[in-house]
Amino acid sequence: MNLQALLLVAASMTAHGTAKFTITSGTTEATSTTEHVSFVKQWTLNSAATTDTIDSIDLDLAGRVYVSYKSGLPSGVLGYVNVSGDSQTVVDAITVVNDDANDTDNGDANDTDGELNVRIGNSTSTTLSGYLLTEIILASSGVVTDVKSQRSAQVVIEDGVLVSSSTTAELQVEANGSSAVYVTAASTAVSVHQLHLDAAGSASLQFHVESVSATEAAQIEAQGTAAISVLAAKTVTVTNYEGQDASRISMPNASSKYTSTGTSTCDESTVPAREPA
Repeated sequence: MNLQALLLVAASMTAHGTAKFTITSGTTEATSTTEHVSFVKQWTLNSAATTDTIDSIDLDLAGRVYVSYKSGLPSGVLGYVNVSGDSQTVVDAITVVNDDANDTDNGDANDTDGELNVRIGNSTSTTLSGYLLTEIILASSGVVTDVKSQRSAQVVIEDGVLVSSSTTAELQVEANGSSAVYVTAASTAVSVHQLHLDAAGSASLQFHVESVSATEAAQIEAQGTAAISVLAAKTVTVTNYEGQDASRISMPNASSKYTSTGTSTCDESTVPAREPA
């Protein structure tokens, strides 16, 4: 699939935090090992203190994105961002920053260490065409509480990335623009303080877990033509439930669907392959 990405000027946001991890950028290298992969680049995410983790990810991308957990990374390394594409222009258009100073989640108690921001584009407005795969590999399991995706990327969040058991955490997953987000953790029971699932524009969000429990509140909101599916959740238990545009919210396997009236079946949408698109 050929992508068309418009590189836009990044909007200025209110600063409220201090960056706690550093990023080392590698060089763009030529390769010819895989179809649609002619150039690759890697960024290393380095901890500034032993307690540092990456708990928030903001994506403004096209193509495919995979977010994964991997044990055994070198000491002091919080993770890697690997980018591959069919042209150097596509690969060099990716920027990776610690965006804690510009994080818009003011007052979010979850976001204590900083936001990893990966985007396509810079201050130049132009049109970009090509194939792209962005892989985010994290060293810590179950610590990410906030993932946002905008633009047109297909984003796969694998098991072990998101927080799944916490009495205090607020877990938030957002899909905007025409992005499609797939949370693939079918054997994981999610139990958090608050759960927020949001989709807007023409985006889609598939939240595939074993069960869902929110001890304080769950807010599921679909706007525009967006759609949200909570799949394979045999149990959905919340103290306070708020669902907006109930017809676009589906919980096909849940014994209690609360106010959701979406009719999507329990069939899982095909997760995009881990390859450039």
